[in-house]
Amino acid sequence: MPDCKLNATDVKIIPKQCRLIVCQMSSTKCELTNGLVVVYTIVALGSMFAPVESSVELILLRLLALTLTLAHLHYAICVVQQMCDHFNINCLSLKKREYETSRQHLLADDNLIKQQQSVQIIDSLQNLDSMAEESTIQSVEDEQLLS
Repeated sequence: MPDCKLNATDVKIIPKQCRLIVCQMSSTKCELTNGLVVVYTIVALGSMFAPVESSVELILLRLLALTLTLAHLHYAICVVQQMCDHFNINCLSLKKREYETSRQHLLADDNLIKQQQSVQIIDSLQNLDSMAEESTIQSVEDEQLLS
């Protein structure tokens, strides 16, 4: 039981230290507390003041340690993924990602589509202008014939 309690305590403290380091590196403010500390406090107070058998307390402590460990692993994985996205690298590799070039191709294709749309709009405006000129010329000719 002492090992499980130490594990739960360590797993409660380590994410806070990691969050402090990440916030320091990114120049952002760190949260005053997080949900893991609240969960740990509720379980600790519940085991101290509730009449619970030692076997139930041990199960709660093990579940708490497992939950805190999984939450910390989730946080660590998310931080690593965000850093890899920011630096445009694959995890555990220093090579650039391949999809970046395909993303550039998609952007170039998007620009090409926009240019084609612009050309189509200009062509349709020119067609409208020529149709307006033709109708104006036709109406002038009609007026000359009538007079």
